[in-house]
Amino acid sequence: MKPALLVSLVILAVGLGGLWLVIHQDLSQKQAQLQTISAKLAQLPTEVEVPVFTGTARDIQQLATISATAALVIDKETGAQLYANNSAEPRYPASTVKMMTAIVARQIYPLDRLLTVREEAFADGSTIGFQIGEQLTVRDLLAILLIHSGNDAAFVLANNAPGGYNHFVELMNLQAKELGLTSTQFVNSSGLDDPEQQTSAEDLAKIGARLLEDPLLAQFVRTKYLTVSDASGRISHPLVNRDELLGVVPGVIGIKTGTTEAAGENLVTAVQAGNRQTILVLLGSSQRYPEMTQLMRWVNSHYSWKTVRPPAE
Repeated sequence: MKPALLVSLVILAVGLGGLWLVIHQDLSQKQAQLQTISAKLAQLPTEVEVPVFTGTARDIQQLATISATAALVIDKETGAQLYANNSAEPRYPASTVKMMTAIVARQIYPLDRLLTVREEAFADGSTIGFQIGEQLTVRDLLAILLIHSGNDAAFVLANNAPGGYNHFVELMNLQAKELGLTSTQFVNSSGLDDPEQQTSAEDLAKIGARLLEDPLLAQFVRTKYLTVSDASGRISHPLVNRDELLGVVPGVIGIKTGTTEAAGENLVTAVQAGNRQTILVLLGSSQRYPEMTQLMRWVNSHYSWKTVRPPAE
């Protein structure tokens, strides 16, 4: 056999071998992708309840009297919007920011970690009244943050984070991106007004849904009264949830209030009905509790839930 022909055959064999290897690798990747998809499909429910609007366009006008500048109602299971008004427009979040503060704190701290109060004892706005040098567990700080809406607790959690306060806020913004939030920017952990700190009703509904996935945080936002103590047991902090609907309106299970001069009255509410949860958001309201009650009643009057079974494979 001529040397040139031999070389050509060797090159051809090597090329075919490389092509076979590429095809084999591609098939392996496709098989892995199919296995992942099959696993996800196996986790899907055999049936799902979907909301069905039973009203008319005129019925929607019943909510025109609400003073809130933005509003949203979603079905948590399906993500369907049951009512929306300016729901994607940026607004001041006020203390609804603390939902994200709690989510990030849960990711970076063990619950029994002791954190020390420093200058946060003199935080502005809503506070619990810490003493400088006081030590509390992360669990109790989360309770103060979500139940009593303590700005001082928000700063303690952020200031003690690895990398410091600014890094903690960076983690809040990173979490916002991971949740797919499009109108949210955080600059502090408490919700104090800042022109650069904005969110939307749609984004807050997503944050609220994420918070409810954590059993401990979900427990705190539905707790009306609790007393926590510092590590020494000598300093007690009685907590009162600021949500006036909690324990009064059946089905309400939290989530978070927020009020500042720039934001007005904000309220994110979760309602449980059987296995179904609805998340409602009002931003910039002048009377959030009556308006939230009106919104809940409207949803109950104009929506029903229908059980749908996915088609067979």
